[in-house]
Amino acid sequence: MGDAFYPQQMQRLAQALRQSARQPYTILISSTSVYPETNGEASEGDVTRPDQSAAPALVEGEERIRELGNVTILRCGGLMGYDRIPGKYVAGKQNLTTGRVPVNYLHRDDAIGILQTLLLHPQPGEVFNAVAPLHPTREEVYRRSCEDFGYTLPTFAEPTEPTAFKVISNEKLMNALPYPFQYADPLQFFYSL
Repeated sequence: MGDAFYPQQMQRLAQALRQSARQPYTILISSTSVYPETNGEASEGDVTRPDQSAAPALVEGEERIRELGNVTILRCGGLMGYDRIPGKYVAGKQNLTTGRVPVNYLHRDDAIGILQTLLLHPQPGEVFNAVAPLHPTREEVYRRSCEDFGYTLPTFAEPTEPTAFKVISNEKLMNALPYPFQYADPLQFFYSL
């Protein structure tokens, strides 16, 4: 399918929405994977064009929908909670070199809460990052969830080269919306088997 597939899908969606009798308020759920790993904080203004992105096709798709005007783009971090348990994805793995990398996770309940808040308080024309306010390391999160659910702990090794990372800022979202995070700390996320 290639990199052009997603922008083409979004173009078709935009065309369908334009044909609506009344153009609805639209929330496009995108991803924080648009941000390159710059070993620092990433905010919404850091990626506004495809050539600035680690995932240009995603930004092209956002552009197609944003042209409608009555749109909010919500760039979500890694969705966790309930049966999406970080430890189960790394259980028993050996010599992980990304242990010191901060996580950019979002609990499923907060994703739903943010969407509900956007429906009550529309923010057309805006782009928001949706991640938990705190960013513990992957090692901390993996160890906690493995211990909590009895998964085999992974082992961690020092990388031979510095590991690239990004810390996604949710400051814009927190300032714009009256939404209190239910799960601000990924170490305290609610999970169930």
